[in-house]
Amino acid sequence: MKKLKILKEAFRLHHVAPFNLPHMSTTDVVVDGYFIPKGSHKLISRMGIGRNPKVWDKPLKFDPERHLSNNTCVELKEPDLNIITFGAERRGCMGADIGSAMTYMLVARLIQGFTWSPVPSESKIDISVSKSDLFMAKPLNAVVTPRLDPNVYPA
Repeated sequence: MKKLKILKEAFRLHHVAPFNLPHMSTTDVVVDGYFIPKGSHKLISRMGIGRNPKVWDKPLKFDPERHLSNNTCVELKEPDLNIITFGAERRGCMGADIGSAMTYMLVARLIQGFTWSPVPSESKIDISVSKSDLFMAKPLNAVVTPRLDPNVYPA
């Protein structure tokens, strides 16, 4: 399960969309010292939260170790909102649980079924993050080799 912590770190750095869905304030409210008047439209930057240096030490560094704890369960729904993968609370994505389960299963099967290694012409894999968008700084190239008996894989 520790290897699946990479998913949480990947979702922190590389979101499906840069912003959550827009919302409109139904009342005047103060959030963390900021006044938000009734009728204001709000967008939350997922990239801004996931790469916030006030929240994350070395925010552009891919470091799954930052998510390791005594908790054996990998959660993509964050109660403290340091990562907003599927939105939050009652306005969050209805498919968050199934989306998380499907993502974990897919990645677990890819790790179980294949050996991953750098392309021979590259001495190491560059996983640096682009500072200006949701993508990696450079494309990820890898050699994928089946790990299991060929009869296990569908034709």
